[in-house]
Amino acid sequence: RSPLPYTVVLMLLGILVAVASYHFDLGSISHSIDLWVHVDPPEILLYVFLPPLLYESAFGSDWFVFRRLLPSILVLAFLLVFFNVAVVGLLTTYIIPAEWGDVDSQSRLIANFLVAAILSSTDPVAVV
Repeated sequence: RSPLPYTVVLMLLGILVAVASYHFDLGSISHSIDLWVHVDPPEILLYVFLPPLLYESAFGSDWFVFRRLLPSILVLAFLLVFFNVAVVGLLTTYIIPAEWGDVDSQSRLIANFLVAAILSSTDPVAVV
């Protein structure tokens, strides 16, 4: 076991292998890294790397602590995120003047709420 978290060890190993692959020919490892750099569609990286991160975070958490903190988690993950979306969406709509040509105010409000939802979402690894 390492005193460092699993995600930090993965990041450091990835940096080490990438730097070594850049400076030296590592054969199939260099070819594999080149394939990952040019992967299409890029969303596949999310499907490959997010599950192990979520699994490690969930596996390392204590069930009894999770049950004790569940009300706080639900409030922070749902209610405050919705509140943040409402505040940021309304502020960006009414404080920042954005003229989008012939776009009506309702479409502008919806677009600003969508941007606010992107900015307000919680990090799944940080929540777990």
